[in-house]
This record gives sequence, C-alpha cells and structure tokens, in this order.
Amino acid sequence: MSDVTSHPSSRAFWLSVAGIIGCFLVFAIVLYVAGIPGRTGGGSVPVKMSEEDRLAARLYTPAERAQIYSEMRIKEDHALTSYQWIDKTQGTVRLPIERAMELVVRDAQAKK
Repeated sequence: MSDVTSHPSSRAFWLSVAGIIGCFLVFAIVLYVAGIPGRTGGGSVPVKMSEEDRLAARLYTPAERAQIYSEMRIKEDHALTSYQWIDKTQGTVRLPIERAMELVVRDAQAKK
C-alpha cells in the first residue's frame, strides 16, 4: 500500500467552508423567524394606557396573574371534588374523582 495521502483541492476546501457558514446562516434565520410570534411590542405596558384598556388587552401584573391563577385553581378543585348536574334531562352528573374511581373499580370487578 502506498503511504501517499491526497489533500483536498483548494476549491473543495472553500466550498466546504461556504457550506458550513451557509448552514449556520439558515439556522440563525430559522431561529429569528420562529421568535417573531412570541414578541410583544417591547414587553412592557405602554405608559399612557388606561387601566381598562390594559385589562381588556389582558396585560396583567404578576400579582394579578397570581390572583387569577389561584381563582382558577379553586374553581378546578371544586369541580374535581364536588357533585354537579351536567344535564338533568339525560341524567349526566359530575362526580368527585375519588367516587368515580371507586365506581370504575366496582364495575370492573363486577364484569370479571
């Protein structure tokens, strides 16, 4: 065997460099375009915006977001742990999760 190694030509080297740089440019463009929908005009509330307009645009302060979140959790917890009619005419009810699991287990054991 021969110990002679062939070196790539100068043209092939520069084509490879251009290809690598092109890949990085395409990647940067994709990242830039993907980030556009998440942008909100500077990320702050305009100084001259009224309180009503701010709330209508759903621009909440962190304290307001925490309050909304806690109210939502209370409603969800109540829905998960209480009985409620969904549709009386069809006899559809909402059951607490624990009771629903008991009924599913009971029905599965009855089918065996």
